[in-house]
Formats: sequence, structure tokens, C-alpha cells
Amino acid sequence: MNLVLGKNRATDEVVEIKKKTLKRHICALGASGSGKTVFCKAIVEEVTRLGIPSIIIDPQGDIASLGLLGDSEKMQEMGTTLVFAEEYQKNAEVRIWTPASSKGIPLCINPLQFSEEELDVEDIIKAVDAIATTLIRFLGYNPENDYGKAAQTYLFQLLDYYREQKTPLNDLKTLAECVESPPEPIQEKVSGVIDTKEIRKLAKKIRFLATGATKLIFEMGIALDIDTLLTPVEPSMTPVNIIYLNTLNREVDKHFFIATLGRQLYEWMLRHPKDEPQLILYIDEIAPYLPPHPYNPPPKDSLKLLMKQARKYGISNLIATQNPADIDYKALAQANTWVLGRMMTKQDISKVHHMLKSLNPEKADNIVAQLPKLSAGEFLLICPDEFKDEVVQLNVRWLVTDHKTIDENDIETIMSETVINYFKQKVKEQEASREKELADDEELNMLMEKEEEKDEEDMVKADEISEEELELTSPMEEVPVGEPITTVDSKITESGAGKKTDELPECEFPEKQINIYFMSTIGPGEKKHKLLVNTDLTVSAIKETVANLFGLIPTAFHLSHNGVIMDEKSVLTNYDIHDGDTALLIPASTAG
Repeated sequence: MNLVLGKNRATDEVVEIKKKTLKRHICALGASGSGKTVFCKAIVEEVTRLGIPSIIIDPQGDIASLGLLGDSEKMQEMGTTLVFAEEYQKNAEVRIWTPASSKGIPLCINPLQFSEEELDVEDIIKAVDAIATTLIRFLGYNPENDYGKAAQTYLFQLLDYYREQKTPLNDLKTLAECVESPPEPIQEKVSGVIDTKEIRKLAKKIRFLATGATKLIFEMGIALDIDTLLTPVEPSMTPVNIIYLNTLNREVDKHFFIATLGRQLYEWMLRHPKDEPQLILYIDEIAPYLPPHPYNPPPKDSLKLLMKQARKYGISNLIATQNPADIDYKALAQANTWVLGRMMTKQDISKVHHMLKSLNPEKADNIVAQLPKLSAGEFLLICPDEFKDEVVQLNVRWLVTDHKTIDENDIETIMSETVINYFKQKVKEQEASREKELADDEELNMLMEKEEEKDEEDMVKADEISEEELELTSPMEEVPVGEPITTVDSKITESGAGKKTDELPECEFPEKQINIYFMSTIGPGEKKHKLLVNTDLTVSAIKETVANLFGLIPTAFHLSHNGVIMDEKSVLTNYDIHDGDTALLIPASTAG
């Protein structure tokens, strides 16, 4: 089945295009009132009849009326068969998503959401970079200057580090904490890139996103997910997803929302390639989101990627604007089907003329000469895939849906009760899940605080003990009095650290518990602690306690008494050490 666009004014024949033509993208240009939005809505009606779902960015509220069927008598009068209306009504499952609002289906975004599933290393790195860049721009940085580059680099390194650690950052609060207190490897990587003052400033900006009305964008409603948008509530229906941006008051919020959607859609299509058209993305009045150089709003990068690469994955872009001079010309050049309505300004006509020279150089002059003379609903269709170099005089067909601007208070009346109830239940489930996560986080934080308090108490006790005495205990073993004392697998030094001998000095069996002063000159200053030591312990066991006492690691030093280095496998009774004696901590690197 083909897409019916309308009739040829010159021949009165029906104008159709094949489904595969969608993959090469469609661009509708024309002044306000030229009828370009009606043309785009006709395309949406046609793809819905064919079972192809759509995602639509509606910045002004006049696309939402796709959920309202038009007057049947008027349809027939204007030449649109009622069969089209019946097929559309049978297939269309209209959902109107309202970011940061419950007027329709509330929709929120997680700018950190990312999945590595089925992506190669290069695409993963690009995705992390896109997250960092989009977030930086939303925070007010310019990635082209030094401050913006530093902030973007820092965020990228941080996000990529936690991704590699298999502990991705999933919310803005955690991100702000990690920005302010980064792990040591990140500190080393960015030490010459961004200073502490700028790091604190960045963390503060991120925290502001989770306060006031802005936080609704990230917390209220169903989390944006491409699979959710493309899965019908009722089997065999075709989702028509209209994202109603009028519920966002600030332009910067609209830009950020579209940027996040564009990035997620790009990642989704990499995982779901298809030869046939599988989705149409329609953005009405796209100029603010895809302006020419040198402007770089947050959505521009992802939209350029979609224009350039989406055709290979079965994603069709349908874009419209009344200001063709205000769109990036490289992105416009990716569209192979052009629908031109009435234009009046020299600037817009000049821009179109320049682009037409690559599509239809012989007729470019004649085409632009006709543009100011066109009436509403009259277009010039250039589609080399279907009509080669012919310029089709198109009268767009009458819509099967109503064409009017929808107030946000009327949005819920447009959708079916089945759709409304389904997503209301989903919102409740999601809110319950979030509340549980918050409760779990709060419980975990309380446990961590208790552990920290306990650790602090233990440290205080340990400090108090180390100032007086620390008792080492172990099970007592009977040693026959009078038997000779021998070393265990070692040679003991006779005098001075590093001098070795095979003989042990004669000694009497020492007391079972004795006080020993341990003295260290490792590091700045001289440190000394007294310990009550059980003489049946091995030197290795004693070293562990001594290491904790002096803040060292056991392998960093040896113990020495009267010039004899103590072997770690020997017990203390092997050495001529008595109550009140001093043992030295000798750096391992100097012991012979």
C-alpha cells in the first residue's frame, strides 16, 4: 500500500509515494498559513494506516488534534474517502505526552539513562560523550570555550569511569555528589583540566536541577523510553505519540527534552536496525532545534545524526519549518523529498534556491519563481525517488482528523479511556517504585551513618588504648624449661641491623607477658608506643598490631632488638627480650 498525499493540480491524478521513500526523509517548507502542518499530519495519518508508529514533537499544540476525527461529510465533499478515516480510526492509538504535567500522560526524562546493550565500543564512547555534552549545555556552559570544555571533559571522565566500574550514575543527586567528591583515578586524570572552584560550581548547578519546577522534568510521570513509546496498549494498534511541549514554560527545557529524546532514539536505532521503515519522527517548526553554524543548541548534535544516519536503520525524519534560512543546510541536504509551500521573504527563497540547485538544477529558477504565488494547501513536490526530475503540482488531501490547536486542559478528552487508565496505573506503579527506592536509600544511609558512628567510637577507643597499653593475647603453649631455644627457618643477626649469624645468645625463658616499647623513625619525627605483649606470639602477629598502631603496612618494616632482626615466623620467646626493653621498627628497604 502507498501513501496518498493528494492530487496533481495539473492532471487531477492521485499523488502517491511508496513506503520505502520515507527512509530518505521528508522536508516541508512554507510560510505560516501555507498548509505545511496539514501536509505533515496527512503523512502521519498515512503511515498510521500502514501500521508504522510515530513520535511527534508538538511545540505549539496543533498536532494533538490527530486524536480527533474530522467531519465525515466535509471529508467526502473535499474528496477524501471515508475508507481512510475508518482505517485510521481502526489503527491509531493516540497518546499525548505532557512533560512535567499531568494534563495528559506525564512524561519525564533521565538525562543519564544509557544502556551498553548491543553497542560497540565506539558507539558507547559517543553515547557517554553525548550525555556529558547535552547536560553541560543545559547547565548553561558553552562546550566551545575553555570553561565548557573543562566541564564537559570532567563529566565525561566521571560518567565513563563509573560505567567501566559497572556502577553507572543513574540520578542527578548522585551525580552531583560524585562531581564534588570524585574517585582518586578521576582526580588524577582531570587535575590539570578543571580546578576545585569550578568543580564545586558544576556540582551546585547540577543540584539546582533537582529543585523547584525544573525537577518535574526529571521526576514526574512515565520515564521516557523508546520501547514504551512504540509498544501499543491494545494489540494490533499503531502508537501515535505526540509530545506536547507547551507544558514546558522555558525554551531551554524544551531543548533539553528534545536533545534527550534524540539521543535515546539514536541509541535505540543502533540496536534495532531494519531495512523497511519502522518509525517516523516528526518535528514541527524544527528551526530552533537545528539552526545553522555557529549555533549549537542541545538537540542539534543528535538531530544531525538522525538526519544523516537514520535511513540505514528504518527511521524516517519528517521536518517542517516556516524559516528555511534558519536551519542547518547540511541537515536539510539529507532530505530527498521536498514539499514547498508559499514563501514570501527573499532570504527564505534564496536559501531554498541554493538547495534546489543540487536536487533539480535545471528547474530551480522556475520553482522559486512560483513560491510566492502558491495558495494555502498548494505545494511543489520534488521527489527524485518517485518522479525523477518532475516537479509535481500538489494539492494536499483533506485530513481525516480535525485540524485545530488543542488547549492543555482538553488533552485528556482526546485519548481513549483504555490508554488513559493504562498509563495512570503505570504512573502509580512507577511512583510506588520510586518511593520504595527512596525508603531503601534512606534506610541504607541510616545504616551507613550508624556504621560510621561505630567506627569513630572504635577509633577513639583504639587511640586511648595506644596511649597507655595494648594487650596482645594468644593461646598459651607449654615450652619445656631448660631445653635449648632455636630459630625457625632463619638466620638471626648478632649485632647491628643487617649483620647475620647462625648463633643465638644464651637467655633465660622470658615472662609470658611483658611490656615492650616500640620505637619508629619511619616518616617524620620519632614515635614510641608501649605494648603489653604475649611472648608466645609470632613476630608476624606482633607486626600486624604494631603496623596498625603506627599507621604502617606490615611489609614496610622489620622489628629489631639489640641489633638482631626478628624473623617473622619465629615466636618472641626465641629472642633475649625482657619486660621494659625497646624494639625498633627498621624500614624493610634498609634491612640486610
